[in-house]
Amino acid sequence: MPDYGLTDDGYTAPRSADFLTLIRDAYEEETGLTIDWSADTFLGMITSIMATQLGDLGEASQALYDAFDVGNASGLQLDNLAVIVGVSRNPATYSTATVTLTGTVGVIVLEGALVEGGGSDGKARWALTEDATIGALGTVDVVVQAEDAGAVVADAAEIDAIVTPVSGWTAVTNAAPATTGDDRETDAALRKRRQQSIQVAGSRSLNALRANLLQVDGVTAAVVVDNPTTVSAVVEGLTLTPHSIGVVLYPSTLTTAQKEAAAQAIYDHLAAGISTNGTDVVATVTGADGYAKTIRWDWAGTTTVDVETTVTLDAGYELADVEEPIQLLVADYFTALNVGDDALRLSLWALMATVDGVLGVVVTLNTVDADVAADATTLLVLGTNTVV
Repeated sequence: MPDYGLTDDGYTAPRSADFLTLIRDAYEEETGLTIDWSADTFLGMITSIMATQLGDLGEASQALYDAFDVGNASGLQLDNLAVIVGVSRNPATYSTATVTLTGTVGVIVLEGALVEGGGSDGKARWALTEDATIGALGTVDVVVQAEDAGAVVADAAEIDAIVTPVSGWTAVTNAAPATTGDDRETDAALRKRRQQSIQVAGSRSLNALRANLLQVDGVTAAVVVDNPTTVSAVVEGLTLTPHSIGVVLYPSTLTTAQKEAAAQAIYDHLAAGISTNGTDVVATVTGADGYAKTIRWDWAGTTTVDVETTVTLDAGYELADVEEPIQLLVADYFTALNVGDDALRLSLWALMATVDGVLGVVVTLNTVDADVAADATTLLVLGTNTVV
């Protein structure tokens, strides 16, 4: 016989059939009698009724226990477990569409007036989101919102029926498809998002640390590398002690308060037993346990890259037509580089190919037809930026 109730393996509630067997076996054991449990006998009938009622309670207790397990919980129970970690189920949103009302000039159609069309059965209803006055051309465009939340779909020209009659308003249509709303987030999607939220919040990854450093006021570039081995190693130009990380920040002009914020960010995302490296900055952070922790990092240096772009132009275009767009693309490319990122000619070619009038490009970096590499201590910055 299975073990019912709360055990080391979890909770198992008896069902109606289990209760029926338990009750009848216990009765016969207590009385020493062999009972006729036929459905038309009093004992057969009363024990069956009792087992059904107790089975309902068993089902309820099992559901209550399961509701504490994210994998088993559903509906409101799952919502409650998600809220505990700061995640709320995404509600359904409403579809919207721009419709054209046709009718007599000056006629006012009030907010809330209904039109119809689209949806799974072609009868979805939509309400005007504002008052609309038919203009001099006999039409007016206005936004409508679906009455029902969720993914209500309406293709072009499907919203074509007037539900709320207004004298002088004769027709409605939508020239473009509706912007479809979202259905209420499913249990499966909410479970996944809850799990991802926990992973992000508790992350001690290098990417998580870098992301948090980039949120520090004044920090425009950051790189984080690690040495998980038991011996010292050179990683991306940084000498790292065993079981340590190296942090490089830019620029070096951070204020005292900004440096303190950077040190705190490193401390908050530093796993136990991991030390920091660096000679440019040594800061002390006091943790919640009251102990001081030494935080170190280095400043990134800059290397200037001169860019010269030679373009082949399409017929009818002149250098003046493409020079400024290309220079802006090059400037934006270097602005987006992080510490340790290389300057790649292929990436620049791909950007320049989007400029109208450009048939071909040749890019040289620091007068050489080659990429410029950077290690973890170097930020590449733009020098001269010429187009010929």
